[in-house]
Amino acid sequence: MTNREREILNIVRENPLISQDEIAKRLGITRSSVAVHITNLMKKGLILGKGYVLPQNEDYVYVIGAANVDMLGYPKSKLKLKDSNPGNLKISFGGVGRNIAENLARMGVKTKLLTLLGEDIYGRKIYDHAKKIGIDVSSVYFLEDKQTSTYISIQDEEGDMALALSCMDIYDEFKVDYIKENKGLIKNSKCIVVDTNLPEDVLKYISEEFEVPIFWIQYQLQKPLRLRTL
Repeated sequence: MTNREREILNIVRENPLISQDEIAKRLGITRSSVAVHITNLMKKGLILGKGYVLPQNEDYVYVIGAANVDMLGYPKSKLKLKDSNPGNLKISFGGVGRNIAENLARMGVKTKLLTLLGEDIYGRKIYDHAKKIGIDVSSVYFLEDKQTSTYISIQDEEGDMALALSCMDIYDEFKVDYIKENKGLIKNSKCIVVDTNLPEDVLKYISEEFEVPIFWIQYQLQKPLRLRTL
């Protein structure tokens, strides 16, 4: 789904009787462009027919948070610093938000995930894996000029961490606009799960905007925030 299709679908979710002219005016595009996007959404099964009939509502959880690649290196013998060490490498998918979404999906809970991925090999692997295990990834955004969040840890011969490096700058680019574009889906969820490592303005907007129950996952929260709770 394109970003524009996502915007139109969310508008239709909020008001299924809205006209194409009204959608065009709201988005600042032509009515003919709206018609093309509506047709594409119908082909994808996201709109079922004229009058903007949407698929029957289903209960789902909406997860907002990080997804990243975890790399763990293990030396085969005593670790030598400032040298190349023979060893083994384990690669897995992580991220607070993605982890929660995976567990929910594996328990049979319909789950939608909003996260940011880089337009790179790891971003695509995270996306494909999430889709394969049943997570709805229609709200995932790919950023062309950013690297997928990555964590690398080197263990010593005792299995303790000797060194680690994290590259998670992509989440500095998480904007309130991403929440606004998915407002209809978020508002219609049974509950929201939020990874609080996101920027403060995003967390405050979610807290103030939505009335559905919110679960805040406070992992390494930098400073206390006043957030609405259950």
